Amino acid sequence: MPVTKLQSDALKALASSRSLTVHERVLPLGAVVCAAVGRFPGQTPEEMLADIRRHSRFTADEFHALATESPLSIDDVSRRIRDMLEDADAFVQQTPTEVLGVLFLRDGVAVQPNLKELALYEVRSGLMSGIWPSSPEISRDMLWRYGERGQ
Repeated sequence: MPVTKLQSDALKALASSRSLTVHERVLPLGAVVCAAVGRFPGQTPEEMLADIRRHSRFTADEFHALATESPLSIDDVSRRIRDMLEDADAFVQQTPTEVLGVLFLRDGVAVQPNLKELALYEVRSGLMSGIWPSSPEISRDMLWRYGERGQ
């Protein structure tokens, strides 16, 4: 069955909301894109943010096409996405090149590091064949957010 333009646009809006969920509940987007370049060589964090920014533009019709448990405030979501991208831009601009492709952990939990105190963190380098680290907290938050309200 072909996907309509409205369905395609609604999926784009949903993808933006997923980025927002990860940023707010799991790991700030700046740390995500800086770590992700280790998994996707040849792409810079700035290019990744540009892709996210490009796919984070949506119309009211696109948002209304989404099936949600409660109504979404388009103005609120737009502001939160804008703030997320600004925060990520600021972090990316300050991140030293030598630590791109690295995920920082504190007590086994992925964090956005204080760039002035990088020695305080455990690091994991990205691999093209590697997987993104996970934890019970990440799994719980993602399941909670997407409707499988597990305990």
